[in-house]
Amino acid sequence: MGLSTLCVAVFCLYLVSTSEGQNPNKEENKPTGRCSGWEETLSTQLTAPSNFISFLNTNYKILPKLSSGCVMSFNQSANATAVADLMKVLNEVYDDLNPGTRKMVYLWIEKMYSKENGPVVNKEADKEPVKPTGKSGDKPGPDQGKDKSNWITVNVLKLLGRFLLQAPISTIKDIGGNINSSLCSLYSNVTEPFDKFYDLNSAQANVLFQGLQKCNVNITDKKEIAKLGQMACFFAPFTDKLNQSTVNFLMMKLKNCSGDVKNVYQNLMKSRPTDSINADELKNLGDAAVGFSVNQLGNLSKKVIQESLDQLKKINGWSQGQKKALLEKVIDAADTQNATGLKKLGGLVSALDSKALGKLKGSDLLEAFKSQDVAQSADSMQPVQKKSIVRAILKDKSINEALKDLPPALMSELSSQTLKNATDSTLTLDFLDKPIPWNRGQALVIIKTILKNLKTPEDMKKLRDAVTGLTCSNLESMSVDNLRALAANEKMTRDQVRCAAAAYFKALNKKLADLTAVEITQIPPSFLLFLKSFDELIKMQSSTCSSVVSLLAQANPKLLPRSSARRQEILKFIKSCLKLDDTLTLNASQVYNLGLAVCYFDPKDFDNMGTDVFQGAIDKLKDCGKFEGKADIRVVLGNILSQVMKPEGFVAPDLDFTPKMDDVSKAFSKMVLGDQAATPSSKRRKRATAYDCSNVTPPTTDQIQTLNAGCTAFSPAQLQCMSTDTFTNTLDILASVKGFSMEQLTALTVKALEVYSQKDLVKQISSLKGIVLAFSQDQVKEYLATPDIDMLSAVTNRGIKNPEAVERKKKKLEEMEKQALTSSKSGEGGGLKYGIVLLLTNFLQN
Repeated sequence: MGLSTLCVAVFCLYLVSTSEGQNPNKEENKPTGRCSGWEETLSTQLTAPSNFISFLNTNYKILPKLSSGCVMSFNQSANATAVADLMKVLNEVYDDLNPGTRKMVYLWIEKMYSKENGPVVNKEADKEPVKPTGKSGDKPGPDQGKDKSNWITVNVLKLLGRFLLQAPISTIKDIGGNINSSLCSLYSNVTEPFDKFYDLNSAQANVLFQGLQKCNVNITDKKEIAKLGQMACFFAPFTDKLNQSTVNFLMMKLKNCSGDVKNVYQNLMKSRPTDSINADELKNLGDAAVGFSVNQLGNLSKKVIQESLDQLKKINGWSQGQKKALLEKVIDAADTQNATGLKKLGGLVSALDSKALGKLKGSDLLEAFKSQDVAQSADSMQPVQKKSIVRAILKDKSINEALKDLPPALMSELSSQTLKNATDSTLTLDFLDKPIPWNRGQALVIIKTILKNLKTPEDMKKLRDAVTGLTCSNLESMSVDNLRALAANEKMTRDQVRCAAAAYFKALNKKLADLTAVEITQIPPSFLLFLKSFDELIKMQSSTCSSVVSLLAQANPKLLPRSSARRQEILKFIKSCLKLDDTLTLNASQVYNLGLAVCYFDPKDFDNMGTDVFQGAIDKLKDCGKFEGKADIRVVLGNILSQVMKPEGFVAPDLDFTPKMDDVSKAFSKMVLGDQAATPSSKRRKRATAYDCSNVTPPTTDQIQTLNAGCTAFSPAQLQCMSTDTFTNTLDILASVKGFSMEQLTALTVKALEVYSQKDLVKQISSLKGIVLAFSQDQVKEYLATPDIDMLSAVTNRGIKNPEAVERKKKKLEEMEKQALTSSKSGEGGGLKYGIVLLLTNFLQN
């Protein structure tokens, strides 16, 4: 398949290494000077170790702070024993390392072991941990007859450990090519070889599963499942082949998974009857209960759920539909008027409506949020629920008291005016050094309060989301070191980066040509994008320009508008520096090393690249907005589609980097549905149609769960002809799909009316969300005659942050109603307009 025939992947990479190694020379094998303090000693010890293990033990606690720039400068002829010792401790602190550092560590190992004179281990050593090829401290000798394309031996796999996950998919695929592969050897000789791979993604797991199947491994056997480690978290495609005993064993293994395994639990639980389950059995299921559908939960008795509530309330991953099904069974037995009652509900608190939450005392709410389960429930609340809670709390408590116990998810609902009353004894730097989603208005207030306390680079690193409150005048007075620290904060806005870059280069007070190699490598990558002029870069010598390309490989291209002339300047500089006339000559490793800089390539450059180039980097996707064709990567496509999120609010087209996924979605749908995939109709239906379902293949629960947002591929007939169980079990997904046409929404409306009685449908309105927008005038009057604010918020999919202000919209809505009626008569989409307007009008009148 040609590169231009099918859009399937965003091609953009994480922070990666430089073009160093494309034209290696003696100078490039020396440290570049990007290490500082203890890092310099570490770099030196790698080539001439002396009490190296003692050094690592002494500096163990600060190893997670190892910078990517320092790793980039590591000698590629390091002592093999020292490399093994360092990799052992780096694997231990892997989770705490900066993502860029993880990437650089992998690339450092790759460059050493894939070159002819790297520290390659012989066949004898493949049976043991890495050993030096020469005497201690000697440079490893040349590898005789080494296959560069297959550099990852069993021994190197052990050495890499979790850093293997930083490799391109093509590399991971290569290690499992046949029964004699490195993967098969590792799997057969190591207990739980994947037990530490907590950040494994679905694409990587799929490739590893494919490799294991070539090892003659029966992965449905308990013994083999025990060895899968974190790979067991991606076992969903194989659950149908398991007997009940093995299912129970797998469920025990899934408890160790760090990621979302709800799809595995759903596959395990889908055929399990629930009407006869008792409380002890439900408790023993633990987290696996999240796999039960809404229907299955509805079949559980009140007594069973109430007796199991202490276990159920702690489970993460419940959908709103599931939470409501559970809440209905326990609401009568739970006192939701005080902190004790809220704590008893735990994570189910988010299923309470805003009216109930708003009636609670502020002290009870703050006390309840001390419970981790209740605090986490705030993450899944609608804005209207959050606003009601914050208002209730501020009626009884001061802002300083509220800030101490308010969950981070609720902080964004504090008004800037209220936040002005917070003191600097509350808004400390340590308090800000938490993942709190401050908005720009809040951040401005916070910075004004704590600006006098911002003195050192360490202070700057603690700002997190509050960094957006810094103004250009604040940045202009900062030191070079402080500006470098700020540059690492991805929350900085485009304008802030521009101001900070100008302040940085002004403070340096040097031309680029006069900067030393060390000073060049210390330039924050994002600042390079906003150089006053690129003329100096174009004139740089090739020995220096490669360091700049290294920085550009790490700079976020989304800081530059799509139409920015600077993009072409960067591309011109990269091609000039690398002496690159045609991307046809690029290999996967070179493109991989270019990192984010590939985002500047134009369509012609991408068309010239070989297929293997894309396969080699397909797992390192970012939202460049560039797409090209590839095939046979269903898992990868599903992973990509799940990560593409349209930004909320208005975004100028030139600054909107959300990839266009229409063709990707179609390709993925075709893979999942085959010939069932619907061909979109350009014909608009004005009213519901009764379809003959005898010749329609309805969607299954598995298909809907797999496609998720791609459910737009189903035809209206398929949607209307799905079974009642499928509809109720997947309503959370279907109601959240934003790409349905009015014809498809109408089909779902017909299905909803078929499934629910009038009374039940009124209760389900909030769960139906956008499907309600296809209701006819009569249906709105019948089922939404007295809508509340929670219903309105869910249906319109908008956060209503100021309910009192809604009344002021009434006159405007009356005018809109007249216009909608006129449009409805003319057939110009009036159904959608009228449904919204009538719903809002009914709300205002009640």
